[in-house]
Amino acid sequence: MVEIALDASVPVIFMSHIDTEVSPLLIGNPSKLRDIRYSDTADAFVWDGALALNKAMTQLFGYAHRERTKGFFGSTPPRMISIETGYNETESVPWGSFSLPGIDGKLVTGYEEKDGIIIFNFTAEVKKKHSAQIRELGDLTRKFVREESVYRGKAFSIRWYEDNGDLISLPQPKLLNLTDVKESEIIFSKEVERDITTSLFTPIEKSQACRD
Repeated sequence: MVEIALDASVPVIFMSHIDTEVSPLLIGNPSKLRDIRYSDTADAFVWDGALALNKAMTQLFGYAHRERTKGFFGSTPPRMISIETGYNETESVPWGSFSLPGIDGKLVTGYEEKDGIIIFNFTAEVKKKHSAQIRELGDLTRKFVREESVYRGKAFSIRWYEDNGDLISLPQPKLLNLTDVKESEIIFSKEVERDITTSLFTPIEKSQACRD
C-alpha cells in the first residue's frame, strides 16, 4: 500500500501521431474522404486521462456513442468504468470504442506502460476531414489533465497486488478521508517530521508560493 498526497499539476506530455491515407477510398474527394489514424499518448495516470477525455468529449460533442469492439472471438461490448474522484465520490466514464456525433469513424481508449507507470492513450480512426476536430479533442483533454487533475491536492492510496500476490493490471487509486486527521496528533521522529513538513505539508499549504 502506497499513500501519496499531491498538489501541483500533474505533468502531462501528449505525443501526437497521424498516419494519413491508411485506407484510400475509391470514390469521393480523395483529399477529405481518406481515412487517417490519430493517436495521443499522455504522461498521466490512465484514469486521470480517461476522466479528462470524457469531459472533453462532453464539452465538444455533447456525448459519445459506445460501440462494440471486434476481436478474435467476436465483438466485445463497450463498458462504463467507475472512477473515484473524491472520498465516497465516483464518476462513470466510457471505456473502449466510441463514435462521436458528426464524426465519420471511431475513437478507442487504452493504456500503455512507460517507465513502470500506466499511462492513458487514445486512438482515432476517422476521415481526414475530421482531423482538426480530433486534434482539438486531444488538446482539450491535455488541458483538463494539466489543470483539473482529479488527484491534485488529495491524498490517496494505491493497491498494487491482489490478496494472492498477483499484480493488479489496472489499479485504481482510492481517495482518503483526512477530515479527522490533525497534524498535531501525528507522531514521527524529528528527522522524518522535518522531511514531511518540507516535502509534503509546505507544498500543500503554500502551493502558490511554491509555484512562484
